[in-house]
Amino acid sequence: MNITLAAPPNVIQNVRCWAEEQGTSLNQYIRDLLIAKDREIRLERKSLADEFYSFAMANSIEMEPGYKYSRADAAERSMECDK
Repeated sequence: MNITLAAPPNVIQNVRCWAEEQGTSLNQYIRDLLIAKDREIRLERKSLADEFYSFAMANSIEMEPGYKYSRADAAERSMECDK
């Protein structure tokens, strides 16, 4: 996917020169930044999902076979984790 970014010309030139000194291009540098941020976001989401799963498993309640949960049950029952 291609995107267009806007930045002050002096910023672009300074970073482009720096990137060349580092043996890369401005495009590659920005691509690497985006990939690193994507990885960070994915890890954070996975961590939150794992935390939720652990919480749900630690606070689960055994139900009788065939039980169907209703809204009335939710209103009447206090959650185990609230105690």
